[in-house]
Amino acid sequence: MKISILLGALLFASACNKVTYVNPSTMPTGQVSEETGHYFIFGLAGSKEIHAERTCPEGVAKVQSRFTFGDILLGAVTIGLYTPRTYEVSCGKGAAQ
Repeated sequence: MKISILLGALLFASACNKVTYVNPSTMPTGQVSEETGHYFIFGLAGSKEIHAERTCPEGVAKVQSRFTFGDILLGAVTIGLYTPRTYEVSCGKGAAQ
């Protein structure tokens, strides 16, 4: 019973966290790159650098950081010892119209 409550609380606490940056000066091209950041101890240890300019040399339309269902599931199974996070970079081109 206590484990079920702990896992439920862990899933609830990590379920809704998303950060998005949208560049209004570029038009999305549809090219999307996804990377995973590896964090430990409920996200307290670890870091991830995203080099969007290398992924999209013609321009970046959007960068998003979020927990996917798989990320949350892995965090729950490892009881927060491993907590991955997914980063999505959408490429853009030219000026938005």
